[in-house]
Parts: sequence; C-alpha cells; structure tokens
Amino acid sequence: MKSEKSAITYNIGQKWAVTLCPEAEETLELKVAKIIEYLDKNYLLKQWVISDIEATESYGNCLTARCNQEIFQVSTSDLLEVMGEEG
Repeated sequence: MKSEKSAITYNIGQKWAVTLCPEAEETLELKVAKIIEYLDKNYLLKQWVISDIEATESYGNCLTARCNQEIFQVSTSDLLEVMGEEG
C-alpha cells in the first residue's frame, strides 16, 4: 500500500489520462465521484489541483470560469459538489 501512495505523490507533476467506462445506468459524474471518494478515503487526498474543467450549473460554472484564468486547488468536498451537479 505504501508504494501505491508514493506513486500518487511522486507522479503529480506528470501528465496522464484515464479512460472511464461507466455502466449503462451510471453517469460519468457519478463514476468520477466514486473515484474521488476512494482516493480521499484511501490516500487522504483533501486538495485537488485543477488545470482544466468544463462544467455547468452554479458551482461548476464558477470553477470553469476560474480555470480559464489560473490553475488552482479545490477541496475534495467542493469537487464532489461539482460532480453532484447536472452537466
């Protein structure tokens, strides 16, 4: 388990991508929220660096506008709030 945690810590500066394949009844946002919750629970990740996001609804739209200006950090609870919004 320690080596996995180290891998996440040391690979933050690297660019990487993940392909998500939600089940038929599952939304992409729900799938991402499950991953965020897992990482929070198992790796205690409380802050997320956001360099690109395109979201709608009230809070998601604010993050999208902010991301056009800067790279910023957002808390796990705030990121989960965005994942709970439609769009």
